[in-house]
Amino acid sequence: MLTPKQQEVFDLKQQGMSVAEIAVKLNINPSSVTRRWQGAINRSVTQKMSPGFEIDRKTEGRWYEDPETGERRVEYLKSKRTKETTTGMADAFRASISDIKPLKNIKIPKTSMKDSMVVYPMGDPHIGLYAYHKEVGEDFDCDIAERDLLAAVDYLFSVAPPTDEALVVNLGDFFHSDSGRNATTKGTPVDVDTRWSRVLLIGIKVQIRMIELALGNHKRVTAIIAPGNHDAESSILLTIALQLYFENNKRVTIQEPNMFHFYEFGANLIGVCHGHTVKKENLPQLMAEDMPEAWGRTKHRYWYTGHIHHRTLLEVGSTIVESFRTLAGKDAWHHGQGYRAGRDMNAIVLHKKYGETDRHRCDILRARA
Repeated sequence: MLTPKQQEVFDLKQQGMSVAEIAVKLNINPSSVTRRWQGAINRSVTQKMSPGFEIDRKTEGRWYEDPETGERRVEYLKSKRTKETTTGMADAFRASISDIKPLKNIKIPKTSMKDSMVVYPMGDPHIGLYAYHKEVGEDFDCDIAERDLLAAVDYLFSVAPPTDEALVVNLGDFFHSDSGRNATTKGTPVDVDTRWSRVLLIGIKVQIRMIELALGNHKRVTAIIAPGNHDAESSILLTIALQLYFENNKRVTIQEPNMFHFYEFGANLIGVCHGHTVKKENLPQLMAEDMPEAWGRTKHRYWYTGHIHHRTLLEVGSTIVESFRTLAGKDAWHHGQGYRAGRDMNAIVLHKKYGETDRHRCDILRARA
């Protein structure tokens, strides 16, 4: 049997109420509603009762009694991806971010450079990566990753010009693992700090804070989340969480999930991807084919990528393809492979007419000063 609190939430969900509506009705936190609902689901599996249970990642089932024999059997439903479950996922995300308190009094800033914008490319943060100093020379975990990222962002926002527009770019591998299996998307085992649910929440909180801080320096902020080889699925979860968190903020745009992202600003065309699926020398042609009209309108074309953890610059015709460093530490595998690249984050100033005009850099030492 369900507990009285679980039954109460279950009955209200059966009436079609959302997590937020139930939270208001019962005068409890939305996260409490989600926990009680999940508890009801878990009990249904172990006790063979409604409201159904997961058979695999795409199929749902429920128990029923055969009218002829009286035996309890499983009915297989075609798909879990119904409107109801999609709404449930959105409610769960809203509940998970409900405890993140927004920054207060983010006033629309007075800007002095209306013909420029600032791009903040963030290379491979690997939130969740665990490293032990006696093994690799330096400790690294979720708390350190959060502190380093926010310190670097705080510095860059303090020195970057107050432009109307800003582009906050997550270049992929934001998360070190893609699930609670402590592995990349393809299943390669990795060293992970703490529970995956905590890693996910810390990452969401960090990305939200970055966007909120950007709002204090720029009138409009667009965020791009590129999927990486470590977090192809988690990046989608992050994108959805950000869209829900900022859904009522007209100053923020979160681009939809995509392997390749584009952004046009005056005579500039920016392409963003992690860089693990296409060779760098092929990216200019991909940009021309995917964005032919924007290609024709622009003069300065840039690709911003991550993946390799060190800075490279490739110029192909009118297009510059650049990879960026990471602020993250190295795990045991990378240490053993001889990885020793520098660590930093940048703010790039682009003029509508002249392209890149300025660049600010925050080294890991400055971030920790």
